[in-house]
Amino acid sequence: MNYFNIKRIIRIGILGATPHSIKIRDVILMVAAGTDSMINQKIANGYNIATSATFSLLHRTYETVKIMDIPVKVGNVFRSDLYYDPDESLISTLETSGVLGIDIEVAGFIWYCSTINIESLAILTISEHCLTGE
Repeated sequence: MNYFNIKRIIRIGILGATPHSIKIRDVILMVAAGTDSMINQKIANGYNIATSATFSLLHRTYETVKIMDIPVKVGNVFRSDLYYDPDESLISTLETSGVLGIDIEVAGFIWYCSTINIESLAILTISEHCLTGE
């Protein structure tokens, strides 16, 4: 990516909702992403480093959508190795923790961008609900 002199990347994607308060087609601005993947620990000498959106990009985006009167939710998401995880406690644990949704790639994307000094943000639309099956 540095070959093209990229300064910022905004990932547009989908997310499975985890709390009951989130509905299909809700738009989420990701603050940070947790993960069950060991990749972050392998890359960061055994440490679990949080993967967070670039705050200035997140803030500018939030202020813009407010001016445009576009409803959004802002919060944390979770990236799982298995989108349909057989661990039945995962979704309820995420809901209890205030996590807005689950996907399979956002944490790695945000982490990679941070390692090469590229501003990053994820804007995600709820495409399904993990609790209701909707």
